[in-house]
Amino acid sequence: KKKIGIAVSERRRLMLVSQVELAERCRINRSNLCGIEKGLRPVSLAMLERIAQSLDCEISITLKARPKENAG
Repeated sequence: KKKIGIAVSERRRLMLVSQVELAERCRINRSNLCGIEKGLRPVSLAMLERIAQSLDCEISITLKARPKENAG
């Protein structure tokens, strides 16, 4: 949650968009957006898609294999 929130906040600031404006574009209230940016609120994929569209960017997800534990 924290990394997503930081990415949203950084992109929003880069685009010179206020929290209020982005919240209106995404059809959520500003306090929910604030919680997302701080990593305190979970964000659904659908909401993340609305945020990405509003900030003119794409969602990129990386799945990484977990390191194997040494047996023995």
